[in-house]
This record gives sequence, structure tokens and C-alpha cells, in this order.
Amino acid sequence: MARENKSFGSGDDSFLDDPEADFGDTEVVGDTEIDIDEADALRLEVAELKDRLLRALADTENLRKRSDRDRRDAELYASTRFARDLLSVYDNFDRAMGNVTD
Repeated sequence: MARENKSFGSGDDSFLDDPEADFGDTEVVGDTEIDIDEADALRLEVAELKDRLLRALADTENLRKRSDRDRRDAELYASTRFARDLLSVYDNFDRAMGNVTD
């Protein structure tokens, strides 16, 4: 068995000869090559838009819950308000009847 003498990283070393070689300033996404800065900017924009979406959904959910609570309270306390109005009418009627002489 012959042992092969392979050094680490052996392969195409032609990039070492070019001092102006481009070392990773771009990222391949699908078939499109995008600058790293542009990719970071897009990731940041996606994160901001996701945050805005989640906040809008939370606001919508809070509004729905508040509307349901207000509707329930209106149903419960509508009869209370009506009874209070009737009570003042009854009190006035009772006083008027007490002042009537036969």
C-alpha cells in the first residue's frame, strides 16, 4: 500500500498569486450574486418589517378583545342604567302621590 502524501488544502492555489482577488464580498443567493452589505441590509429590513407586522397583529388582537369587553359591559350595564332611570321616575311619582289629597 502506497501512502499518498497530500498536504492540507492542496488544490487550486492560483488565487494566492492575485493580490486584488475578491475574497467573499459577495454572497450567492439562488442564481443572483448579492453584496454582503446589501444582504445584511435586506436581512435588517426583513427583521424590521417582521417586527412591525407582529406589532400590528398584536394591536389588532388587543382592539378585538377591548371591543368584545366593551360590548359585554354595555349589555350588562344597559339594564342597570335603565333601572336607575326608572327608580328616579318612581321616586318622583311616589312623592307626587304622597302630596295628593283626597
